[in-house]
Amino acid sequence: MIMQIKNAISGILKKLSSVFFPLTCAACGRDLPHDDELRVCAECRKRIELIDGLFCNKCGTPLPDGGAHCYRCRKEEKKHFESIRSACRYEGLVRGLVHKFKYKGRAYIDEYFGRLMTEVFEREKLSGEIDAIVPVPMHPLKKYVRGYDQSELLAAKISRKTGKRVLNALRRKKRTKPQFALKKNERNRNVEGSFACVAPEEVSRKGILLVDDVVTTGATIEECAKTLKKSGAGKVYALTLARD
Repeated sequence: MIMQIKNAISGILKKLSSVFFPLTCAACGRDLPHDDELRVCAECRKRIELIDGLFCNKCGTPLPDGGAHCYRCRKEEKKHFESIRSACRYEGLVRGLVHKFKYKGRAYIDEYFGRLMTEVFEREKLSGEIDAIVPVPMHPLKKYVRGYDQSELLAAKISRKTGKRVLNALRRKKRTKPQFALKKNERNRNVEGSFACVAPEEVSRKGILLVDDVVTTGATIEECAKTLKKSGAGKVYALTLARD
């Protein structure tokens, strides 16, 4: 009875809140129901280009013409990660949402992003391979300025839906330049030696899922996977929201 009363009061408060602070779509600004959790309207969700066709088995790059691996993965040396998978393409509406998520304080978009990523997790049948989820960390100063780490938020959402624990096993040792502003060879040098494993006993022989918001060349994922493997981790997979 007490729980029913609490739920009823909570419902009333949400409705009252929606009158004075109405929910709107994070993408287009359209009004949303007071109990909407995704914060992205149905029309905008239809415009998001999901990656669900043919893609590289290693890095997850979409391959419209088919094939098991992209040109880069066929030519480059063996990587420390098993695979990278992404939920959608980093363009158009998604690019705008990610910008708001990271730089405009719209942390609440993590619910929708987390669901997209969890769908990929389940589609790829990763549950049996993963013991812990490790977010790709921001530099502490950058996190302090922003107020949160977007990868930690995404990891928490995936954890809640999959039951896999979040392990903050990595620390970013130095501030690096934004990867999007650099060429491929510069990106590798930019992140080289940037991470340290702070929980080697926790990752030892464990299957790890690295979580990040956007992947382009995979340099950051590779550096994180290499750091984890040096600390004794077993297989390392990666899951990102978007692929640039």
